Amino acid sequence: MHSPDLAINGRFAQIYFCADCSYFEDVPRFVTEAKLQTAIEQEIRQLNASLSCIWVQLNKQTNNACILLTGVARHWSTVSYLPINDRVLLKKTKLTCRLRIYPVPQSFAVKKITEYEEFSGKLNSYTHNGENLILEVSDKTVFDKYVSLEALRVNNDNCFHVEAYNAQINPDECEIDEDTWYDTEMSRYKPDIMQFVKKPEHEIFRYKWNSKIWLKKFSQTALQKNGTKNARDRRDTPSDQTRHRLRVTVMLSTLAAVHKKSYAIGGEQIVELKIDNKMKTIIYDHRSKLEQVGKLTVREGLYANTRIDVTKEDCL
Repeated sequence: MHSPDLAINGRFAQIYFCADCSYFEDVPRFVTEAKLQTAIEQEIRQLNASLSCIWVQLNKQTNNACILLTGVARHWSTVSYLPINDRVLLKKTKLTCRLRIYPVPQSFAVKKITEYEEFSGKLNSYTHNGENLILEVSDKTVFDKYVSLEALRVNNDNCFHVEAYNAQINPDECEIDEDTWYDTEMSRYKPDIMQFVKKPEHEIFRYKWNSKIWLKKFSQTALQKNGTKNARDRRDTPSDQTRHRLRVTVMLSTLAAVHKKSYAIGGEQIVELKIDNKMKTIIYDHRSKLEQVGKLTVREGLYANTRIDVTKEDCL
């Protein structure tokens, strides 16, 4: 092959000849692609290496990184680890394949799963924590199959959920930020809370709220001074949809607090909610009617009149 460049379905790609491919797992959240590349360049003593020599891709959702090096950068093949700040990342030739199978009660005979015919001879290890069974699979084909299926049925009796497992991602310890929500998952959903109410197990209900990050993202959607002053003209624009999704995010955080019966202030102080179980939700619609039950004492108002303006600009 004479040229390293090609196009696939209109997208340009580059071929790396005889490249060294390696991986890092459990990459700390503070590490960026730029920091990774700088650390690699320092390790191989090849500062300001060209992109044709080093290619780094970091997956913030799984905390994994893929590294491709060619040419003079092949000194990297002799390196077994990478120091970055006060951490040490072990270099691997392939990613560990872990499956999370749930809910698996502690009373369940785990051998029915670990000795399942498709896992026979393909399990490196397994752990059973709570109702989560974590399998480390040596066969990538088996791993991909069940990640795609998202389900496992054993002996035609028991059916379990299946997903790829990442040891470092614990939703209860993560914040609602750019990596977990705003720049990754939020745009996949419509600005409507009902799709989440039907899925109380969704991870958004487990993330911690961070008001500073939310305010930062909301301020970035400020209307541009492009002469579009009419609210009707701004509807359904990308920034308008983003504002709606950000407001829905606040509602979801509120629902999570009600469900947990607590919320945090400043990420530390936990405030318990005293929720009356007798509280009821009353919905009024076009069929609702007022019932005449008696007269109320007339009270003099504080002001002679009150003016109310309703703006539909930000209605959800």
